[in-house]
Amino acid sequence: MSEAECQLLAEEYHDCFEDLNDAAFRQAVTSAMKTCRFFPTPADIQEAYNNCPAQPIKHLNNGPLALEGKTEEELFRESEICAMIFNLGMKGNIQAKEFLSKGQKTGSPEWEHEAFKLLGDRYPVKPKVAFEREIKQNPEVLAKQ
Repeated sequence: MSEAECQLLAEEYHDCFEDLNDAAFRQAVTSAMKTCRFFPTPADIQEAYNNCPAQPIKHLNNGPLALEGKTEEELFRESEICAMIFNLGMKGNIQAKEFLSKGQKTGSPEWEHEAFKLLGDRYPVKPKVAFEREIKQNPEVLAKQ
């Protein structure tokens, strides 16, 4: 599958599910991948979504939609990573399919590590605010470096 074909397919999937938030879409894809023999079709994903329990959306009291206090820049980067891995899965990359089927929490250290291994040089750099938050939460990490 060419890069252009893959991009077109990703756009078609996006059009089918533009009414779902990222968390609901990820949950539906993860659920569908556990039961499908092949990469899930939009119909497979829609069926899985219909069978998934509803997940509440978290809002910041003082601003736009955000999950767990992440900035828009962080959310964009994580969704960009998911799209890149999704594209790899569409091209038949087994590791990408396994990564997506795990349903890991985006942004977790394990998720970041596995995403980095999959994407290599194409892996987007974390925004400065994410590093600052990690250092505040784990100052010993900075001391080790």
